[in-house]
Amino acid sequence: MNKCRRPRNARGLAQPAFLMLVAAAVLLILGSSRYLPATVASHFGAGGNPNGSMSRNAYLSVMLALVAIVPLVMSVAPAHTLRNPDARINLPNRDYWLAPERREQTIQALLGQIRWFAAALLVFLCYTNVLVVRANALAPPHLNGAALGLGVLLLLASLAVWALLLIARFRRP
Repeated sequence: MNKCRRPRNARGLAQPAFLMLVAAAVLLILGSSRYLPATVASHFGAGGNPNGSMSRNAYLSVMLALVAIVPLVMSVAPAHTLRNPDARINLPNRDYWLAPERREQTIQALLGQIRWFAAALLVFLCYTNVLVVRANALAPPHLNGAALGLGVLLLLASLAVWALLLIARFRRP
């Protein structure tokens, strides 16, 4: 069986790079937490005014769980699922891309796409954390709604590009 694969060294760099990004996000959350007050305004209404708060330790725990656990689960769980020979994988031209000679390459490509998605979400979560830290530096706390809106738009735009690239990757050659 002739498998079409990327070289091992190119394939092997994606996971460590992703793990380094997760570690950097954890360090950002830990480092920025020292700038937070004992009670953190953690939820904001449409006008940027706080309407919910929690202790600094609770906020830190939630953010660490979001930036560490969510991206790791997003990358580990699909890897386990996709490697199952009975996995129901829905993608364009499924029979072509999941043929035995292309299956491993397809799975690697899907896992790479999932890591990109998780990385985009991770960057957005870090950006949101920075906005919350800045909001809590003000008296009274106030979230910059325009900056948050820009972050959401950039996340949505990156997801649209991601989806288009995913579709383009799996069109039939």
